[in-house]
Amino acid sequence: PLIYSLSVSELKQFECKPDSSFPEQLPTKGIEIPTLQELFTLISNSCHLHAKKVQLNLEIKRDPVSYTHLT
Repeated sequence: PLIYSLSVSELKQFECKPDSSFPEQLPTKGIEIPTLQELFTLISNSCHLHAKKVQLNLEIKRDPVSYTHLT
C-alpha cells in the first residue's frame, strides 16, 4: 500500500527496522513508527546528554499526485 493511503493505526502495524547503511544499529522488536507528536514528546522527555540539541529537518508533502515519480 502507498504510505499516504494508510491511517495512523495502519502505519502503527509496521515496525521500524535498522538501516543497513548503519551497521551499528541493532534490531529492536516492537518499535512502531511514531507520530510527529510522539517524536516531539520523546525528544523533549529524553534525559540523553544531546537530546536538547536535536535538530529536525521535516519535509511535508500534501499532494501525492505531484510526487508520482517517487512511487
